[in-house]
Amino acid sequence: MTGVISTLKTNCKDCYKCLRSCPVKAIKVVAGHAQVVPERCIGDAECVRVCPQHAKVVREDLPLVKRWLARGERVVLSLAPSFAGCLPWDFETLKEALLKRKVAAVEETALGAALVAKAHRDLGAGPWLTSACPAVVKLVEIYFPHLLPYLAPVVSPMIAHGRLIKSRDENAKVVFVGPCVAKKGELLAEGLAGAVDAALTFQELTLWLADEDLPAAKASGSVKSVKWGERAARFFPVDGGQLATMGQSQWESGLAISGMRECLEFLQHFEPEEAPRFTELLACRGGCIAGPMSTAESFWQAKKRLLAYAQRPLTQPAAKMDLTRTYRPEPICDEEPTEAQLEEILKRMGKYAQEDELNCGACGYNSCREKAKAVFNGMAEVQMCIPNMRARAESLANLVLSSTPNGIIVTDEDLLVLDLNPQAEQMFSTTSGRMKNKPLELILDPVYFAQAVADNKPVQAQTSYDGLVTSQYIFGVPKHRIVVGIFTDITVQTQQKREMEELRQETVGRAQEVIQRQMRVAQEIAGLLGETTAQTKVLLTKLIQIIGRGDE
Repeated sequence: MTGVISTLKTNCKDCYKCLRSCPVKAIKVVAGHAQVVPERCIGDAECVRVCPQHAKVVREDLPLVKRWLARGERVVLSLAPSFAGCLPWDFETLKEALLKRKVAAVEETALGAALVAKAHRDLGAGPWLTSACPAVVKLVEIYFPHLLPYLAPVVSPMIAHGRLIKSRDENAKVVFVGPCVAKKGELLAEGLAGAVDAALTFQELTLWLADEDLPAAKASGSVKSVKWGERAARFFPVDGGQLATMGQSQWESGLAISGMRECLEFLQHFEPEEAPRFTELLACRGGCIAGPMSTAESFWQAKKRLLAYAQRPLTQPAAKMDLTRTYRPEPICDEEPTEAQLEEILKRMGKYAQEDELNCGACGYNSCREKAKAVFNGMAEVQMCIPNMRARAESLANLVLSSTPNGIIVTDEDLLVLDLNPQAEQMFSTTSGRMKNKPLELILDPVYFAQAVADNKPVQAQTSYDGLVTSQYIFGVPKHRIVVGIFTDITVQTQQKREMEELRQETVGRAQEVIQRQMRVAQEIAGLLGETTAQTKVLLTKLIQIIGRGDE
Protein backbone atom coordinates (compact mmCIF):
# COMPACT_ATOMS: atom_id res chain seq x y z
CA MET A 1 0.00 0.00 0.00
CA THR A 2 2.99 2.30 -0.42
CA GLY A 3 1.88 5.84 -1.10
CA VAL A 4 -1.85 5.01 -1.27
CA ILE A 5 -2.99 6.58 2.05
CA SER A 6 -1.20 9.48 3.71
CA THR A 7 -1.81 11.95 6.54
CA LEU A 8 -2.21 15.72 6.39
CA LYS A 9 -0.39 16.62 9.59
CA THR A 10 -1.99 20.05 9.82
CA ASN A 11 -5.44 18.42 9.95
CA CYS A 12 -4.60 15.60 12.37
CA LYS A 13 -5.99 16.51 15.82
CA ASP A 14 -4.81 13.62 18.04
CA CYS A 15 -8.25 12.02 18.30
CA TYR A 16 -6.92 8.49 17.53
CA LYS A 17 -10.21 7.65 15.81
CA CYS A 18 -8.33 6.17 12.85
CA LEU A 19 -6.34 3.93 15.19
CA ARG A 20 -9.46 2.80 17.00
CA SER A 21 -11.12 1.90 13.70
CA CYS A 22 -8.13 0.20 12.05
CA PRO A 23 -8.65 -3.56 12.41
CA VAL A 24 -4.91 -4.32 12.17
CA LYS A 25 -3.51 -1.24 13.96
CA ALA A 26 -1.51 -0.13 10.93
CA ILE A 27 -1.33 3.41 12.33
CA LYS A 28 1.83 4.81 13.86
CA VAL A 29 1.62 7.88 16.07
CA VAL A 30 4.61 10.22 15.83
CA ALA A 31 4.66 13.58 17.64
CA GLY A 32 0.91 13.30 18.06
CA HIS A 33 0.22 12.69 14.37
CA ALA A 34 -1.28 9.40 13.17
CA GLN A 35 0.54 8.02 10.14
CA VAL A 36 -0.35 4.98 8.04
CA VAL A 37 2.45 2.40 7.98
CA PRO A 38 2.50 0.98 4.41
CA GLU A 39 4.07 -2.33 5.46
CA ARG A 40 1.16 -2.99 7.82
CA CYS A 41 -1.70 -1.44 5.83
CA ILE A 42 -4.26 -3.69 4.13
CA GLY A 43 -5.93 -0.81 2.29
CA ASP A 44 -9.44 -1.18 3.70
CA ALA A 45 -9.33 2.64 4.13
CA GLU A 46 -11.47 2.59 7.25
CA CYS A 47 -9.17 5.32 8.58
CA VAL A 48 -10.12 7.50 5.61
CA ARG A 49 -13.79 6.84 6.16
CA VAL A 50 -13.87 7.71 9.86
CA CYS A 51 -11.43 10.64 10.11
CA PRO A 52 -13.53 13.64 11.24
CA GLN A 53 -10.89 16.15 10.11
CA HIS A 54 -10.27 14.59 6.68
CA ALA A 55 -6.63 14.19 7.63
CA LYS A 56 -6.32 10.84 5.82
CA VAL A 57 -6.10 11.28 2.06
CA VAL A 58 -5.98 8.76 -0.78
CA ARG A 59 -3.55 8.92 -3.67
CA GLU A 60 -5.24 10.61 -6.62
CA ASP A 61 -4.75 9.05 -10.06
CA LEU A 62 -7.06 11.44 -11.92
CA PRO A 63 -4.27 13.94 -12.81
CA LEU A 64 -2.30 11.05 -14.36
CA VAL A 65 -5.30 9.92 -16.43
CA LYS A 66 -5.89 13.47 -17.65
CA ARG A 67 -2.24 13.71 -18.76
CA TRP A 68 -2.61 10.50 -20.77
CA LEU A 69 -5.70 11.85 -22.48
CA ALA A 70 -3.99 15.18 -23.19
CA ARG A 71 -1.14 13.28 -24.88
CA GLY A 72 -3.59 11.35 -27.02
CA GLU A 73 -3.08 7.99 -25.28
CA ARG A 74 -5.74 5.32 -25.82
CA VAL A 75 -7.45 5.09 -22.42
CA VAL A 76 -9.96 2.33 -21.66
CA LEU A 77 -12.05 2.56 -18.48
CA SER A 78 -12.99 -0.56 -16.55
CA LEU A 79 -16.11 0.34 -14.55
CA ALA A 80 -16.65 -1.75 -11.41
CA PRO A 81 -20.10 -3.39 -11.28
CA SER A 82 -20.88 -1.53 -8.05
CA PHE A 83 -21.35 1.63 -10.12
CA ALA A 84 -24.99 0.63 -10.67
CA GLY A 85 -25.66 1.09 -6.95
CA CYS A 86 -23.11 3.73 -5.98
CA LEU A 87 -23.46 6.27 -8.80
CA PRO A 88 -26.63 8.14 -9.78
CA TRP A 89 -26.13 7.55 -13.54
CA ASP A 90 -26.74 4.55 -15.75
CA PHE A 91 -24.03 2.93 -17.86
CA GLU A 92 -25.00 4.57 -21.15
CA THR A 93 -25.01 8.06 -19.61
CA LEU A 94 -21.59 7.51 -18.05
CA LYS A 95 -20.16 6.07 -21.23
CA GLU A 96 -21.35 9.03 -23.31
CA ALA A 97 -19.92 11.56 -20.84
CA LEU A 98 -16.56 9.81 -20.70
CA LEU A 99 -16.28 9.43 -24.46
CA LYS A 100 -16.67 13.21 -24.66
CA ARG A 101 -13.55 13.42 -22.56
CA LYS A 102 -11.65 11.48 -25.22
CA VAL A 103 -11.77 8.14 -23.36
CA ALA A 104 -11.41 5.45 -26.05
CA ALA A 105 -13.82 2.94 -24.50
CA VAL A 106 -15.79 2.19 -21.34
CA GLU A 107 -16.36 -1.43 -20.32
CA GLU A 108 -17.74 -3.23 -17.28
CA THR A 109 -15.33 -4.97 -14.91
CA ALA A 110 -18.05 -7.61 -14.62
CA LEU A 111 -16.51 -9.16 -17.75
CA GLY A 112 -13.42 -9.90 -15.69
CA ALA A 113 -15.59 -11.07 -12.79
CA ALA A 114 -17.17 -13.71 -15.01
CA LEU A 115 -13.71 -15.02 -15.89
CA VAL A 116 -12.68 -15.05 -12.24
CA ALA A 117 -15.81 -16.97 -11.22
CA LYS A 118 -15.04 -19.64 -13.82
CA ALA A 119 -11.38 -19.83 -12.74
CA HIS A 120 -12.49 -20.41 -9.13
CA ARG A 121 -14.89 -23.14 -10.20
CA ASP A 122 -12.07 -24.91 -12.01
CA LEU A 123 -9.96 -25.13 -8.84
CA GLY A 124 -9.60 -28.36 -6.90
CA ALA A 125 -11.59 -29.49 -3.89
CA GLY A 126 -10.18 -26.86 -1.57
CA PRO A 127 -11.00 -25.50 0.91
CA TRP A 128 -10.41 -22.15 -0.82
CA LEU A 129 -10.53 -18.56 0.35
CA THR A 130 -11.64 -16.32 -2.52
CA SER A 131 -9.17 -13.75 -3.78
CA ALA A 132 -11.32 -11.04 -5.39
CA CYS A 133 -10.92 -8.57 -2.49
CA PRO A 134 -7.39 -7.08 -2.44
CA ALA A 135 -7.77 -5.94 1.20
CA VAL A 136 -8.42 -9.54 2.28
CA VAL A 137 -5.50 -10.78 0.17
CA LYS A 138 -3.23 -8.25 1.88
CA LEU A 139 -4.62 -9.25 5.26
CA VAL A 140 -3.64 -12.88 4.67
CA GLU A 141 -0.21 -12.02 3.26
CA ILE A 142 0.71 -9.85 6.25
CA TYR A 143 -1.16 -11.23 9.23
CA PHE A 144 -2.05 -14.83 8.29
CA PRO A 145 0.78 -15.94 5.98
CA HIS A 146 0.33 -19.54 7.14
CA LEU A 147 -3.07 -19.52 5.37
CA LEU A 148 -1.67 -18.50 1.96
CA PRO A 149 -1.90 -22.08 0.62
CA TYR A 150 -5.69 -21.79 1.01
CA LEU A 151 -5.95 -18.45 -0.80
CA ALA A 152 -7.26 -19.12 -4.32
CA PRO A 153 -4.41 -18.52 -6.82
CA VAL A 154 -6.70 -16.46 -9.04
CA VAL A 155 -6.46 -12.76 -9.90
CA SER A 156 -9.21 -10.28 -9.02
CA PRO A 157 -11.86 -9.16 -11.54
CA MET A 158 -9.97 -5.87 -12.01
CA ILE A 159 -6.75 -7.62 -13.02
CA ALA A 160 -8.62 -10.17 -15.14
CA HIS A 161 -10.42 -7.42 -17.05
CA GLY A 162 -7.19 -5.46 -17.44
CA ARG A 163 -5.47 -8.48 -18.95
CA LEU A 164 -8.49 -9.04 -21.20
CA ILE A 165 -8.34 -5.46 -22.52
CA LYS A 166 -4.58 -5.62 -23.08
CA SER A 167 -4.91 -8.93 -24.88
CA ARG A 168 -6.80 -6.93 -27.51
CA ASP A 169 -4.67 -3.76 -27.33
CA GLU A 170 -1.38 -4.01 -25.48
CA ASN A 171 -0.78 -0.26 -25.79
CA ALA A 172 -4.04 0.73 -24.11
CA LYS A 173 -3.96 2.48 -20.75
CA VAL A 174 -6.39 0.57 -18.55
CA VAL A 175 -8.04 2.65 -15.82
CA PHE A 176 -10.18 0.93 -13.20
CA VAL A 177 -13.00 2.92 -11.54
CA GLY A 178 -14.63 1.71 -8.33
CA PRO A 179 -15.36 2.33 -4.64
CA CYS A 180 -12.20 0.59 -3.41
CA VAL A 181 -8.94 2.14 -2.18
CA ALA A 182 -7.09 -1.19 -1.99
CA LYS A 183 -7.25 -1.42 -5.80
CA LYS A 184 -4.76 1.45 -6.01
CA GLY A 185 -2.24 -0.73 -4.21
CA GLU A 186 -3.19 -3.98 -5.94
CA LEU A 187 -2.33 -2.74 -9.42
CA LEU A 188 1.30 -2.30 -8.27
CA ALA A 189 1.59 -5.73 -6.62
CA GLU A 190 4.33 -8.10 -7.68
CA GLY A 191 3.15 -10.28 -10.57
CA LEU A 192 0.12 -8.07 -11.24
CA ALA A 193 1.74 -4.83 -12.36
CA GLY A 194 1.01 -3.89 -15.95
CA ALA A 195 -2.50 -5.27 -16.19
CA VAL A 196 -4.07 -2.02 -14.93
CA ASP A 197 -2.33 1.34 -15.16
CA ALA A 198 -4.40 3.51 -12.81
CA ALA A 199 -7.32 3.22 -10.41
CA LEU A 200 -9.88 5.95 -9.83
CA THR A 201 -12.41 6.01 -7.03
CA PHE A 202 -16.05 6.88 -7.56
CA GLN A 203 -15.31 10.14 -5.78
CA GLU A 204 -12.62 10.99 -8.34
CA LEU A 205 -14.98 10.09 -11.17
CA THR A 206 -17.72 12.27 -9.69
CA LEU A 207 -15.25 15.17 -9.40
CA TRP A 208 -14.19 14.62 -13.01
CA LEU A 209 -17.78 14.83 -14.21
CA ALA A 210 -18.78 17.67 -11.87
CA ASP A 211 -19.19 20.16 -14.72
CA GLU A 212 -21.61 17.86 -16.56
CA ASP A 213 -25.34 18.10 -15.96
CA LEU A 214 -25.90 14.36 -16.34
CA PRO A 215 -29.43 12.96 -16.06
CA ALA A 216 -29.95 10.64 -13.12
CA ALA A 217 -30.77 7.01 -13.76
CA LYS A 218 -34.44 6.18 -13.76
CA ALA A 219 -35.80 4.33 -10.75
CA SER A 220 -35.96 0.59 -11.27
CA GLY A 221 -39.02 -1.51 -10.67
CA SER A 222 -39.14 -4.46 -8.34
CA VAL A 223 -36.24 -6.91 -8.50
CA LYS A 224 -37.16 -10.00 -10.47
CA SER A 225 -35.79 -13.48 -9.98
CA VAL A 226 -32.29 -13.88 -11.38
CA LYS A 227 -30.82 -16.83 -13.19
CA TRP A 228 -27.56 -17.59 -11.45
CA GLY A 229 -24.46 -18.34 -13.43
CA GLU A 230 -21.87 -16.31 -15.26
CA ARG A 231 -24.45 -13.75 -16.41
CA ALA A 232 -24.75 -12.83 -12.71
CA ALA A 233 -21.17 -11.52 -12.55
CA ARG A 234 -22.57 -8.07 -11.81
CA PHE A 235 -23.47 -9.46 -8.38
CA PHE A 236 -19.81 -9.56 -7.29
CA PRO A 237 -20.12 -6.24 -5.33
CA VAL A 238 -22.63 -7.68 -2.81
CA ASP A 239 -21.83 -10.26 -0.16
CA GLY A 240 -22.41 -13.72 -1.57
CA GLY A 241 -22.31 -12.34 -5.13
CA GLN A 242 -19.25 -14.26 -6.19
CA LEU A 243 -20.66 -17.51 -4.84
CA ALA A 244 -23.90 -16.80 -6.68
CA THR A 245 -21.99 -16.20 -9.91
CA MET A 246 -20.15 -19.47 -9.36
CA GLY A 247 -23.44 -21.27 -8.71
CA GLN A 248 -22.43 -22.14 -5.15
CA SER A 249 -25.02 -22.18 -2.38
CA GLN A 250 -24.05 -21.06 1.10
CA TRP A 251 -23.61 -23.58 3.91
CA GLU A 252 -23.28 -26.47 1.42
CA SER A 253 -20.24 -25.69 -0.70
CA GLY A 254 -19.86 -21.96 0.01
CA LEU A 255 -19.79 -19.43 2.82
CA ALA A 256 -19.94 -15.63 2.44
CA ILE A 257 -18.41 -13.34 5.05
CA SER A 258 -18.27 -9.56 4.75
CA GLY A 259 -16.77 -6.99 7.10
CA MET A 260 -13.12 -6.83 8.04
CA ARG A 261 -13.62 -7.69 11.69
CA GLU A 262 -15.77 -10.65 10.71
CA CYS A 263 -13.09 -11.77 8.26
CA LEU A 264 -10.47 -11.45 10.99
CA GLU A 265 -12.49 -13.57 13.37
CA PHE A 266 -13.00 -16.24 10.70
CA LEU A 267 -9.30 -16.38 9.79
CA GLN A 268 -8.27 -16.53 13.45
CA HIS A 269 -10.40 -19.65 13.88
CA PHE A 270 -9.99 -21.12 10.41
CA GLU A 271 -9.99 -24.92 10.43
CA PRO A 272 -9.43 -26.45 6.96
CA GLU A 273 -11.17 -29.67 7.95
CA GLU A 274 -14.35 -27.81 8.86
CA ALA A 275 -14.33 -25.15 6.12
CA PRO A 276 -16.59 -25.36 3.03
CA ARG A 277 -15.09 -25.61 -0.44
CA PHE A 278 -15.28 -21.85 -0.96
CA THR A 279 -15.33 -19.02 1.56
CA GLU A 280 -16.01 -15.64 0.02
CA LEU A 281 -14.30 -12.92 2.08
CA LEU A 282 -15.03 -9.22 1.50
CA ALA A 283 -13.47 -6.47 3.61
CA CYS A 284 -16.48 -4.13 3.48
CA ARG A 285 -19.58 -5.20 5.38
CA GLY A 286 -22.30 -5.82 2.82
CA GLY A 287 -19.85 -5.97 -0.08
CA CYS A 288 -18.07 -3.53 -2.38
CA ILE A 289 -21.11 -1.28 -2.73
CA ALA A 290 -20.33 -0.25 0.86
CA GLY A 291 -16.71 0.55 -0.06
CA PRO A 292 -14.94 3.54 1.51
CA MET A 293 -15.15 5.59 -1.70
CA SER A 294 -18.78 4.78 -2.43
CA THR A 295 -20.90 7.83 -3.15
CA ALA A 296 -24.21 6.11 -2.37
CA GLU A 297 -26.36 7.79 0.27
CA SER A 298 -28.11 4.58 1.27
CA PHE A 299 -26.64 1.09 1.28
CA TRP A 300 -30.02 -0.57 0.83
CA GLN A 301 -31.03 1.67 -2.04
CA ALA A 302 -27.65 1.03 -3.65
CA LYS A 303 -28.11 -2.72 -3.30
CA LYS A 304 -31.60 -2.53 -4.75
CA ARG A 305 -30.41 -0.57 -7.80
CA LEU A 306 -27.50 -2.95 -8.36
CA LEU A 307 -29.70 -6.05 -8.17
CA ALA A 308 -32.07 -4.50 -10.69
CA TYR A 309 -29.23 -3.62 -13.09
CA ALA A 310 -27.64 -7.06 -12.70
CA GLN A 311 -30.62 -8.69 -14.45
CA ARG A 312 -29.44 -7.37 -17.79
CA PRO A 313 -27.76 -9.92 -20.06
CA LEU A 314 -23.98 -9.89 -19.90
CA THR A 315 -22.06 -10.93 -23.01
CA GLN A 316 -19.40 -13.42 -21.96
CA PRO A 317 -15.82 -12.70 -23.06
CA ALA A 318 -14.49 -15.31 -25.45
CA ALA A 319 -10.90 -15.31 -24.31
CA LYS A 320 -8.37 -17.67 -22.86
CA MET A 321 -5.71 -16.12 -20.71
CA ASP A 322 -3.63 -16.75 -17.65
CA LEU A 323 -5.62 -15.74 -14.58
CA THR A 324 -3.33 -17.33 -12.02
CA ARG A 325 -1.28 -15.47 -9.49
CA THR A 326 1.09 -16.17 -6.63
CA TYR A 327 1.38 -14.64 -3.17
CA ARG A 328 4.26 -13.47 -1.08
CA PRO A 329 4.17 -13.69 2.70
CA GLU A 330 4.96 -10.31 4.27
CA PRO A 331 4.66 -10.97 8.03
CA ILE A 332 5.20 -8.22 10.58
CA CYS A 333 7.96 -9.19 13.00
CA ASP A 334 7.29 -7.16 16.13
CA GLU A 335 9.59 -7.69 19.08
CA GLU A 336 8.08 -9.04 22.25
CA PRO A 337 9.06 -6.97 25.32
CA THR A 338 10.12 -8.67 28.51
CA GLU A 339 7.84 -8.36 31.50
CA ALA A 340 10.28 -5.89 33.07
CA GLN A 341 10.28 -3.73 29.92
CA LEU A 342 6.50 -3.89 29.77
CA GLU A 343 6.19 -2.86 33.43
CA GLU A 344 8.55 0.08 32.86
CA ILE A 345 6.44 1.36 29.95
CA LEU A 346 3.23 0.86 31.93
CA LYS A 347 4.66 2.97 34.77
CA ARG A 348 5.48 5.73 32.30
CA MET A 349 1.83 5.53 31.28
CA GLY A 350 0.78 5.97 34.91
CA LYS A 351 -0.12 2.29 35.34
CA TYR A 352 1.53 1.27 38.61
CA ALA A 353 -0.91 -1.49 39.49
CA GLN A 354 -3.39 -3.69 37.67
CA GLU A 355 -6.30 -1.54 38.82
CA ASP A 356 -4.69 1.40 36.99
CA GLU A 357 -5.07 -0.44 33.68
CA LEU A 358 -8.45 0.89 32.58
CA ASN A 359 -8.32 -0.77 29.13
CA CYS A 360 -10.72 1.96 27.96
CA GLY A 361 -9.55 1.84 24.36
CA ALA A 362 -9.43 5.64 24.04
CA CYS A 363 -5.90 5.45 22.60
CA GLY A 364 -7.03 2.98 19.94
CA TYR A 365 -5.65 -0.18 21.53
CA ASN A 366 -7.80 -2.79 23.22
CA SER A 367 -5.78 -2.87 26.42
CA CYS A 368 -3.09 -0.92 28.22
CA ARG A 369 -0.67 -3.80 27.75
CA GLU A 370 -1.35 -3.96 24.03
CA LYS A 371 -0.66 -0.22 23.86
CA ALA A 372 2.54 -0.67 25.92
CA LYS A 373 3.74 -3.28 23.41
CA ALA A 374 3.03 -0.80 20.61
CA VAL A 375 5.12 1.80 22.47
CA PHE A 376 7.93 -0.75 22.75
CA ASN A 377 7.84 -1.33 18.98
CA GLY A 378 7.73 2.38 18.16
CA MET A 379 4.11 2.36 16.97
CA ALA A 380 2.63 4.43 19.79
CA GLU A 381 3.57 7.13 22.29
CA VAL A 382 3.23 7.11 26.06
CA GLN A 383 1.30 10.39 25.89
CA MET A 384 -1.54 8.68 23.99
CA CYS A 385 -3.05 7.44 27.27
CA ILE A 386 -5.88 9.97 27.57
CA PRO A 387 -6.98 9.13 31.16
CA ASN A 388 -3.37 9.36 32.36
CA MET A 389 -2.70 12.64 30.56
CA ARG A 390 -5.93 14.06 31.90
CA ALA A 391 -5.01 13.00 35.42
CA ARG A 392 -1.57 14.57 34.99
CA ALA A 393 -3.06 17.77 33.63
CA GLU A 394 -5.54 17.95 36.48
CA SER A 395 -2.78 17.18 38.97
CA LEU A 396 -0.57 19.93 37.58
CA ALA A 397 -3.48 22.35 37.47
CA ASN A 398 -4.37 21.56 41.06
CA LEU A 399 -0.73 21.91 42.06
CA VAL A 400 -0.52 25.34 40.47
CA LEU A 401 -3.82 26.48 41.98
CA SER A 402 -2.90 25.25 45.44
CA SER A 403 0.65 26.63 45.29
CA THR A 404 0.00 30.07 43.89
CA PRO A 405 0.15 32.87 46.50
CA ASN A 406 -2.92 34.43 44.90
CA GLY A 407 -6.46 33.71 45.93
CA ILE A 408 -8.72 32.43 43.17
CA ILE A 409 -12.52 32.40 43.23
CA VAL A 410 -14.63 30.88 40.45
CA THR A 411 -18.34 31.66 40.14
CA ASP A 412 -21.02 31.03 37.57
CA GLU A 413 -22.63 33.92 35.68
CA ASP A 414 -25.21 34.26 38.45
CA LEU A 415 -22.30 34.86 40.86
CA LEU A 416 -22.80 31.62 42.77
CA VAL A 417 -19.47 30.32 44.05
CA LEU A 418 -18.22 27.23 42.24
CA ASP A 419 -14.78 26.88 43.79
CA LEU A 420 -12.08 28.57 45.86
CA ASN A 421 -8.43 27.68 46.11
CA PRO A 422 -6.76 27.36 49.57
CA GLN A 423 -5.33 30.90 49.44
CA ALA A 424 -8.78 32.38 48.81
CA GLU A 425 -10.18 30.32 51.69
CA GLN A 426 -7.52 31.79 53.97
CA MET A 427 -7.98 35.33 52.69
CA PHE A 428 -11.72 35.38 53.25
CA SER A 429 -11.86 33.06 56.28
CA THR A 430 -14.11 30.45 54.65
CA THR A 431 -13.93 27.10 52.87
CA SER A 432 -14.80 25.90 49.41
CA GLY A 433 -17.20 23.32 50.80
CA ARG A 434 -19.05 25.92 52.85
CA MET A 435 -19.34 28.40 49.98
CA LYS A 436 -20.03 26.09 47.03
CA ASN A 437 -23.21 27.17 45.19
CA LYS A 438 -23.64 30.07 47.66
CA PRO A 439 -23.86 33.74 46.64
CA LEU A 440 -20.49 35.47 46.37
CA GLU A 441 -21.81 38.44 48.35
CA LEU A 442 -21.58 36.33 51.51
CA ILE A 443 -17.81 36.86 51.53
CA LEU A 444 -17.20 39.99 49.46
CA ASP A 445 -18.86 42.74 47.46
CA PRO A 446 -19.58 41.17 44.03
CA VAL A 447 -19.77 44.48 42.19
CA TYR A 448 -16.65 43.86 40.09
CA PHE A 449 -17.70 40.31 39.23
CA ALA A 450 -21.05 41.66 38.06
CA GLN A 451 -19.27 44.33 36.04
CA ALA A 452 -17.09 41.71 34.31
CA VAL A 453 -20.23 39.77 33.34
CA ALA A 454 -22.14 42.85 32.19
CA ASP A 455 -19.29 44.41 30.17
CA ASN A 456 -17.89 41.07 28.96
CA LYS A 457 -14.36 42.30 29.57
CA PRO A 458 -11.79 42.05 32.40
CA VAL A 459 -11.99 44.33 35.41
CA GLN A 460 -9.04 45.47 37.52
CA ALA A 461 -9.63 46.99 40.95
CA GLN A 462 -8.23 47.41 44.46
CA THR A 463 -10.43 46.86 47.50
CA SER A 464 -10.26 46.31 51.25
CA TYR A 465 -12.05 43.63 53.28
CA ASP A 466 -11.75 43.76 57.07
CA GLY A 467 -8.19 45.04 56.97
CA LEU A 468 -7.27 42.87 53.95
CA VAL A 469 -6.23 44.91 50.94
CA THR A 470 -6.34 43.08 47.60
CA SER A 471 -5.63 43.79 43.98
CA GLN A 472 -8.29 42.06 41.85
CA TYR A 473 -8.25 40.88 38.26
CA ILE A 474 -11.67 39.55 37.30
CA PHE A 475 -12.60 38.09 33.91
CA GLY A 476 -15.34 35.99 32.40
CA VAL A 477 -15.07 32.77 30.38
CA PRO A 478 -18.27 32.92 28.30
CA LYS A 479 -17.67 29.55 26.64
CA HIS A 480 -17.96 27.85 30.02
CA ARG A 481 -20.28 30.47 31.58
CA ILE A 482 -17.97 31.14 34.52
CA VAL A 483 -16.27 34.16 36.10
CA VAL A 484 -12.77 33.98 37.58
CA GLY A 485 -11.38 36.37 40.14
CA ILE A 486 -7.68 36.48 41.01
CA PHE A 487 -6.89 38.24 44.30
CA THR A 488 -3.41 39.38 45.26
CA ASP A 489 -2.88 40.26 48.91
CA ILE A 490 -1.23 43.71 48.92
CA THR A 491 -1.95 44.54 52.57
CA VAL A 492 1.74 44.67 53.54
CA GLN A 493 2.71 46.60 50.44
CA THR A 494 -0.13 49.06 51.08
CA GLN A 495 0.95 49.52 54.72
CA GLN A 496 4.56 50.01 53.64
CA LYS A 497 3.44 52.51 51.03
CA ARG A 498 1.42 54.38 53.67
CA GLU A 499 4.41 54.43 56.05
CA MET A 500 6.68 55.61 53.26
CA GLU A 501 4.23 58.39 52.46
CA GLU A 502 4.13 59.46 56.12
CA LEU A 503 7.93 59.37 56.28
CA ARG A 504 8.11 61.43 53.13
CA GLN A 505 5.72 64.01 54.50
CA GLU A 506 7.65 64.19 57.81
CA THR A 507 10.96 64.49 55.98
CA VAL A 508 9.61 67.23 53.73
CA GLY A 509 8.31 69.13 56.79
CA ARG A 510 11.65 68.91 58.61
CA ALA A 511 13.52 69.94 55.49
CA GLN A 512 11.33 72.99 55.19
CA GLU A 513 12.00 73.89 58.86
CA VAL A 514 15.75 73.60 58.32
CA ILE A 515 15.53 75.72 55.20
CA GLN A 516 13.57 78.41 57.02
CA ARG A 517 16.02 78.34 59.94
CA GLN A 518 18.97 78.65 57.60
CA MET A 519 17.30 81.54 55.84
CA ARG A 520 16.88 83.36 59.14
CA VAL A 521 20.53 82.76 60.09
CA ALA A 522 21.66 83.92 56.68
CA GLN A 523 19.59 87.05 57.00
CA GLU A 524 21.01 87.78 60.48
CA ILE A 525 24.54 87.19 59.28
CA ALA A 526 23.90 89.41 56.31
CA GLY A 527 22.58 92.15 58.58
CA LEU A 528 25.64 91.99 60.86
CA LEU A 529 27.99 91.95 57.93
CA GLY A 530 26.27 95.01 56.46
CA GLU A 531 26.56 97.04 59.73
CA THR A 532 30.23 96.10 60.24
CA THR A 533 31.05 96.98 56.68
CA ALA A 534 29.48 100.40 57.04
CA GLN A 535 31.46 101.14 60.24
CA THR A 536 34.67 100.00 58.62
CA LYS A 537 34.01 102.26 55.67
CA VAL A 538 33.54 105.26 57.96
CA LEU A 539 36.74 104.57 59.91
CA LEU A 540 38.81 104.04 56.78
CA THR A 541 37.49 107.23 55.25
CA LYS A 542 38.43 109.20 58.31
CA LEU A 543 41.88 107.58 58.38
CA ILE A 544 42.49 108.57 54.77
CA GLN A 545 41.49 112.13 55.51
CA ILE A 546 43.83 112.34 58.51
CA ILE A 547 46.74 110.93 56.55
CA GLY A 548 46.02 113.34 53.73
CA ARG A 549 46.14 116.43 56.00
CA GLY A 550 49.41 115.32 57.52
CA ASP A 551 51.21 115.97 54.24
CA GLU A 552 50.20 119.67 54.27
